[in-house]
Amino acid sequence: MATISTNKNGFRRILFVNANGERKSIYLGKVPAKTANEIRAKVESLASSNSSQSAIEKPTAIWVASIGDELADK
Repeated sequence: MATISTNKNGFRRILFVNANGERKSIYLGKVPAKTANEIRAKVESLASSNSSQSAIEKPTAIWVASIGDELADK
């Protein structure tokens, strides 16, 4: 399960647990809540696929292919 955290300044990050059980963060910066929630859902789908060693859902794979390098690097 991935969650969104927002600090006092409005910066958002996504927190999730990877397949190794390590808690990880993806810093998004100042983005609207709707955008953060959309990214959270995709990260959750990726983390779930990775931990269960199953195929990535097609909409998630298309999204990953379309994101910019900056977000992909995170």
